Amino acid sequence: MEGVKIISVICQKGGAGKTTIATNLAVLSERAGHPTVLLDLDPQATAAKWGDKRGGSPPDVVAAQAGRLARLLDDARRQGAELAIIDTAPAADTAALEATKVADLVLVPCQPSDFDLGAVGATVRLAEQVAGKPAWVVMNAIPPTSKITEEAIAVLTGAGVQVAPVRLVRRLDFVNGLPEGQAAVEWHPHGKAAQEITRLWEWTAAKIGLKEHAHVGE
Repeated sequence: MEGVKIISVICQKGGAGKTTIATNLAVLSERAGHPTVLLDLDPQATAAKWGDKRGGSPPDVVAAQAGRLARLLDDARRQGAELAIIDTAPAADTAALEATKVADLVLVPCQPSDFDLGAVGATVRLAEQVAGKPAWVVMNAIPPTSKITEEAIAVLTGAGVQVAPVRLVRRLDFVNGLPEGQAAVEWHPHGKAAQEITRLWEWTAAKIGLKEHAHVGE
């Protein structure tokens, strides 16, 4: 959609870390000077509840339904948003398909387990074959030191799946700030989690052509 870049975070399996990635990227986008809206298509509304705890601090977080997605994105464009991030439910359903169709980039969180790897295939096929959009798997909540992550990546790349070069380790900083409505960079600005998610943001922003405007706060 002209004027608004769109990132959709999808995965057929629950617990992969979609909302963690979506909320953290939204905060970093705002810090980079890009007015951002986070659209929560998950009926559990985890991202929307997180947004409620922020006391009005950006990004804007909106509980949404697939049928209103086009209208909400048009509203975001008219209100000056530069980036929309769409958080979806753990299912390859109509909502996920609609989120994928409008995306400039699809991120697919995946933990290094057989269950997650099995779900990734359906998600990537939805993005690339059904919607014709580029999808990148983001290895998330990985063990700090383990061969299992390298083995998982080898399986994915061997199947022709694109894997993002930035990996996110399972760290408490990604969850400790959630009750306060904070992202990792707000909870522990100089921690390893903040560094990792910042690198993911920088890679993602480059993929969709967003350049940093300014740093906003610490």
